[in-house]
Parts: sequence; C-alpha cells; structure tokens
Amino acid sequence: MKSIVVGSFKFLEAHSGFKMPLIVIYENPLGHDGWFVGRLFNLEEPTNYIVKAKTLEEIELKIPSRFIRFNRHISDDKCIVCTYL
Repeated sequence: MKSIVVGSFKFLEAHSGFKMPLIVIYENPLGHDGWFVGRLFNLEEPTNYIVKAKTLEEIELKIPSRFIRFNRHISDDKCIVCTYL
C-alpha cells in the first residue's frame, strides 16, 4: 500500500466518509526507522493516510481532540504505541 503523508488528521473533524475512524500510532515501523507514524484505519481496514513525526508528542498534536487514547495491549505488535478512537 502506497502511503499518503498528510500534515494532520484534523480533516477528520469535517469528513464523514469513515464509518469508525481510528488511528494507530507506531514507533519505528518497517520503512520508517527513527519516526513515529500514525496510520488512519476505517474500522479494521488500514487506509493510505499517515502522519509522521520525530516524537510521540508531535504525533499527538496531529490527532483531533475528540479522539481518546488507548495504550498498547500486551498482545499487540511491539512497534504499536497506542490507538486513538
């Protein structure tokens, strides 16, 4: 899947095309060494949209404030930091 890097996920505030958007935050995922990456999902389906930043704090500023953070579950892939719903 070819990623589309966007400046933030704030466009979700006005976009109604997603049934249930969620954002998974990764640290150093494959192909993005040294970066935190947030990928937008629609329900359980990944989309092409990602945000990138050098710190977790920078990534979190790119997520709409209405989203709620859920920390990584022990069974999640180790590069997953958290998920926002």
